[in-house]
Amino acid sequence: MVTRATQLGWRGEEAVRRWLERRDFVFVKRNFRTRYGEIDLIMRDGDTLAFIEVKTRSNRRFGIPEESVGEHKLERLGMAVAAYCQRNPEISDYRLDLAVVEWRGSWQVRYTQDVFR
Repeated sequence: MVTRATQLGWRGEEAVRRWLERRDFVFVKRNFRTRYGEIDLIMRDGDTLAFIEVKTRSNRRFGIPEESVGEHKLERLGMAVAAYCQRNPEISDYRLDLAVVEWRGSWQVRYTQDVFR
């Protein structure tokens, strides 16, 4: 059974993918799973591969979406990125980005590049 939260997450990921494609990103892969966790979107931004964590919310009852990405989550995402790169050794330039998408009558996207800086 698919929950409403899961459906909201899928719609948010799709909204972010379309938003990025309008900015000339090229879709590579969605929901790459490793034992460390899942990378929501992988997209090419010019010569750079962007590994994108997407946080989707329909309200702020539990705080702003960025607050749900703590140090532990970033560490796990970093390990998932390393696993992807190990399987694809031709990758030389990459970064981990964060996309926050909120439903406010339409999708509102906030995007942060290179969250490890």
